[in-house]
Amino acid sequence: MKGMLFVIEGTDASGKATQVELLKNRLIKKGLDSVIFSFPRYDTRTGRIVKQYLDGDFGSLEQVTPEFASLLYSLDKYAALKELEQALDSGKIVVCDRFTASNAAHQGAKFSDLNDRKKFIEWISFTESRLPKPIATIFLDVPVSISQKLMKNRSSTDIHESNIQYLERVRSAYLMLAEKENWFKINCTENECIFSREKIHSKIFDSIKRFL
Repeated sequence: MKGMLFVIEGTDASGKATQVELLKNRLIKKGLDSVIFSFPRYDTRTGRIVKQYLDGDFGSLEQVTPEFASLLYSLDKYAALKELEQALDSGKIVVCDRFTASNAAHQGAKFSDLNDRKKFIEWISFTESRLPKPIATIFLDVPVSISQKLMKNRSSTDIHESNIQYLERVRSAYLMLAEKENWFKINCTENECIFSREKIHSKIFDSIKRFL
């Protein structure tokens, strides 16, 4: 039996890594072999190049073209392709912390013109078309005003996280993609407060349990 690929995307501070871990553990408890892939993979050669970009080594957010930046992320995923395919071919359920959609949203947000943004997202879709396709994508939505409060105690921020206007455009791109691609959209907040990790996990599992 071939495995399945689930992807968890989300705005900054939405708890993606936590939710990926919770979902993997629940799947294992149900007797389903599950493994996590997290992108970018900062402990690899390709992931370290992405980290250089995020640290500003190639220039500011405005100086680095979205084409260049997106290819760094694509390269990192393609470097993991064999490993991804082996996991799926062996029947594992792969839970990804970010995948193609992150590239589309974060780099597409650099285009203020919506038609240019759509064309660029189509280009990314083509560029990463040889990667496995998710059976479902879950988008964790946290408004930027709340995510900024949640990130205020971080010791450092990258060139994405430090630009609030850009983060608003990223969220807008994510919301557009979520509607267009029929993702599962999880509202993670209410009255300026984020839900507990348990409540968010429950919403995620309720969304994907039909596939199991």
